[in-house]
Amino acid sequence: MLDGLDEVAEQQRCACVEALNQFCQDFGETEIVACSRIADYEAISDRLRFQAALYLMPLTSEQIQNYLASCAPKIAAISNLFQQDESIL
Repeated sequence: MLDGLDEVAEQQRCACVEALNQFCQDFGETEIVACSRIADYEAISDRLRFQAALYLMPLTSEQIQNYLASCAPKIAAISNLFQQDESIL
């Protein structure tokens, strides 16, 4: 797992992507996960040639409330705090 592609110096990101693509081509049996903020990755002219891409999106307030409700009463206090002030996340 390579976390922080977006933290590589901007002028070196393209070279980093090229090196990762070359590594995957040379060692195809190796599985790689690379993480980056979406906007920073989209600003790179080259693309990673991996098998798949996943986008992690923030949970909605409704999703959080549903999860907290499913855990009740174990975490009732947390659920109550969230209902009072959603900005605590």
